[in-house]
Amino acid sequence: MAQDLASSPTHPALAPAAAAAATVRGQRASDRPARGIAIMALAVICFATNDAWTKHLTESFPPLQVVWARYVGHSLALLPVVILMVRRRRLLLAQPGLQIARALLMMICTVCATYAYARLPLAELTALGFSGPLAATVLAIPVLGEHIGIRRWTAVLLGFLGVLIVVRPGTAAFDPAALLIVGGSCVWGLGFVVTRRMATGDGPASMLIWTAAIGLVASSVLVVPVWQTPDPWGGAQLLAMGGFNLFGQFLLIRAVVHAPASVVVPLTYTQLVWATLIGLVAFGSTPDLWTIVGAAIITASGLYVWHRERVRRP
Repeated sequence: MAQDLASSPTHPALAPAAAAAATVRGQRASDRPARGIAIMALAVICFATNDAWTKHLTESFPPLQVVWARYVGHSLALLPVVILMVRRRRLLLAQPGLQIARALLMMICTVCATYAYARLPLAELTALGFSGPLAATVLAIPVLGEHIGIRRWTAVLLGFLGVLIVVRPGTAAFDPAALLIVGGSCVWGLGFVVTRRMATGDGPASMLIWTAAIGLVASSVLVVPVWQTPDPWGGAQLLAMGGFNLFGQFLLIRAVVHAPASVVVPLTYTQLVWATLIGLVAFGSTPDLWTIVGAAIITASGLYVWHRERVRRP
């Protein structure tokens, strides 16, 4: 599941943010579109693999410990960047309140998703995770004062209909863990809206670092009551998982450096295909017909909302 620029962001709404990061560095986003497509495809595979890795780790460790390990891995991988930015005095916060709020929202989203990993199949998790941009579209109305036209409202409502089809409350197929992933996606949507509000303040690198740092501090407190001391192999897997996730983030940003967001964004939904294949091979799980139908509706709705956003903001 994609969650944020410092977690698992394959959500289409994040590609413009990554493109903005590339623009800040003075790089053009249309030099090598074929390379950008290839890099984005690899990034999506990384995110799907990381989701499977996370699900595997929740079989041996408490979800909160897996969350903590993700932030440790992020922090260690970002350490060279932190040292460089400290030397250049570029880690000062222009909007500390929003930065802390954003980091905590993203951590809540990560905690919800990680608990859901322990219960739900990968394909279902991924499909429900893509409801995040739909929630962000709705939340942008009260938070950013944006206007949502009838076509986007229709797409959002259809997308949440797809969520209901996947979750199927009141039936034998319903798993309460699905509410965690849906709730986490809504929290992600709020976090993304906060990110957009911060766009003119702290830069993307600063957001990455402070999100990792704040998440590390908060998760270090939460993990104490559930801590299980891992063996060397388990500990290595926990730390590597966090670093691998951040590598996916790096690939995402590189993709929109080489190709326009309008080219690479639709590729993010191929994560549903990879999640299904990995779930089948690694966990022996296959999505049922209703999950496929709901996922298709969520995907179509998300792509249409993204399309209308692109048309509205050329």
